[in-house]
Amino acid sequence: MPKTLNPQNAFPPNIPNFPISGNNEPIAIEPLENAVQAVLNRTENLHVRLSEAETQGVKRVRTVASLAALSAATGFVNGDVCDVGEYGRYRLYNPSSLPADGLWVLTASGGGRWVHTLRDMWGIGNGLATLDSSQRLAQDVRDASILTQHIANQAVTSAKLAPGSVVGHLGYTPLNRSGDTMTGALSLPKVNTTAGTSGSGNRHIELRTSGPRWAFGLGGNESGSNAGASFFLWRYDDAGNFIGEVFRAERNSGRVIVSEISGRYDHQNRFVVQSYLSNSVTIPANSSYLIAFTMILVPSGRAIYLRRVRYVFTTLLPRVQATNTWTGSANYDDVAVDTLLASSSSYVYLYIVNNTSNSVVVSSGHGIWAELEIR
Repeated sequence: MPKTLNPQNAFPPNIPNFPISGNNEPIAIEPLENAVQAVLNRTENLHVRLSEAETQGVKRVRTVASLAALSAATGFVNGDVCDVGEYGRYRLYNPSSLPADGLWVLTASGGGRWVHTLRDMWGIGNGLATLDSSQRLAQDVRDASILTQHIANQAVTSAKLAPGSVVGHLGYTPLNRSGDTMTGALSLPKVNTTAGTSGSGNRHIELRTSGPRWAFGLGGNESGSNAGASFFLWRYDDAGNFIGEVFRAERNSGRVIVSEISGRYDHQNRFVVQSYLSNSVTIPANSSYLIAFTMILVPSGRAIYLRRVRYVFTTLLPRVQATNTWTGSANYDDVAVDTLLASSSSYVYLYIVNNTSNSVVVSSGHGIWAELEIR
């Protein structure tokens, strides 16, 4: 038998060991013809089966040398495959809406896309995890399983998790960063608020019921030299509307300014000097009557100020005097003042002043209350 087959479309003019008849066929060919016919019949059967197998899908796999050669190749139909040297096997999808990326998905010259057979890896439940051009899992985890590679590429989003599953594993409901409501006490080593300040003030911490009742915050624009951003306490009505300032602590001076203080106090920087008549007193015309006095020792660099005066007289006026003098303008009043009395240690006197041209009798129980401050 021959070892190598050489295709020919006609018999040769002579065959060794076989005489040729007049019609160029071997003499007494019938026995050999029958054997050859059987071989040809079998070959035709194999040819028909091969043609059927090669109409679509996997058949004789062609090989091209580069990705560019694959994109330019012709003669392929939907479902055909082709190998690219050192890149692996691609399959033709025509039509296809996949975007070409130059590596995993290539544009086909006859339409459609050449897609690498390892681009799409199907997981449990037919979940599709797609590779990107960096050979990492990229998108579309559609199954119920969560694999390490899915978590690593952030493909598992909240929409793909069962409701409450995260909270169930945590054991508690986490707070939102943008605002939330707690149901229990919160213990913190330190709290920093970043609300800033403005001329009218910004609330940093609120104490609430159905609305704000009290608020701490900063007020006053910063203008250099430690001015502005002073500390405030504000109060609010039952509807949560602002009522007013309770006190402030000034950042530049350290002074605390209080809207109202009710109660008794007696300390080295603020105190009261007061007196009243235990008996009726007659004060001559155009004269004054000393009702009380005290000596005040003022530390170096500080001074005595008169802050408030309360008094009750008939016709007459009060006077508070040290180095400087303050005299009232009515016979009874409760007046807030802030006037310098002395810039050093001094006696402070309380007088009843009669500026009329007649003597005046002042009844018992009338007197003066003066609030002083050293600052």
